[in-house]
Amino acid sequence: MRLELASPELRKKAKAGPTGPGGGTNQDWEGRGGEREEGRSHVARAAQPRASPPRPASAGGFSHAPHSLSISLSAGFSPGPQAAGGPSQPARARSLAARQASDPSSPAAAAGMLWLLVALGLAAAYFSLLDGWYLVRVPLAVLRARLLQPPVRDLLAEQSYAGRVLPSDLDLLLHMNNARYLREADVARAAHLARCGVLGALRALGAHAVLAASCARYRRSLRLLEPFEVRTRLLGWDGRAFYLESRFISGRDGFVCALLLFRQHVLGTTPDQVVQYLCKRRVESPELPEDLQHWINYNEASSQKLRAESGLSSTKDQ
Repeated sequence: MRLELASPELRKKAKAGPTGPGGGTNQDWEGRGGEREEGRSHVARAAQPRASPPRPASAGGFSHAPHSLSISLSAGFSPGPQAAGGPSQPARARSLAARQASDPSSPAAAAGMLWLLVALGLAAAYFSLLDGWYLVRVPLAVLRARLLQPPVRDLLAEQSYAGRVLPSDLDLLLHMNNARYLREADVARAAHLARCGVLGALRALGAHAVLAASCARYRRSLRLLEPFEVRTRLLGWDGRAFYLESRFISGRDGFVCALLLFRQHVLGTTPDQVVQYLCKRRVESPELPEDLQHWINYNEASSQKLRAESGLSSTKDQ
């Protein structure tokens, strides 16, 4: 691209015609008695356009000619980022930050790797030193019962909790380990007490409940990936504890694979007060089943025997 800028004097002289040796026009020069033939030939030569030799452009792209200014834009001129449609300054900064973060030797990448190693170390310590899955599942089961499931107004109603035998539940005989029944029943029992409102009532009364005794009877094994249901119900209560039952029902044929009994002691209040808080009136416990009463009698006999052996006959089990 080439732009020619001519001075005003040069444009005036071009309109007036070719000039003579004295600076005037050809007519004045001929009038002063100059040689006509020589003047004509000079005028003819002056009228013919002479091609000036190309001058090299300066480093800045400018070429200088008499009475004119030429500006040359070379093909190698590179406009700024915005004129060329390139990325803006924030985009270039983000790109530079991304390259620095991806560079393993950069401080940002080193800090990210350090945080990742710390997180992995904490997760490994959590699952190796603590019973991680149990500490996660019980709170999640309680939150699910309180927030996602409708409350159960009938304290004696049966509730179901679904499960499946996982590889971590198996023992050397490739069926569900006997300790896993107690674990699954514990999760189902927490969800049951949350839905029927017992946990909320205990918290409102400033009390809490602990497991005092359990009994498990196994009837048939649960195999790998076999679905099952834990059906939990409240059988009754006395002056110190709630009594609950959990049944493991196979999802294949409905067979009762295991039957578990639990004695949940209430500390800080009594079961009667908890039930009265929920029902807004005093409610008597239903009659306890015969097999449960035998189990309660066995627990009392065992407690008396242990107290006699220790010499603390006046101390009750907590």
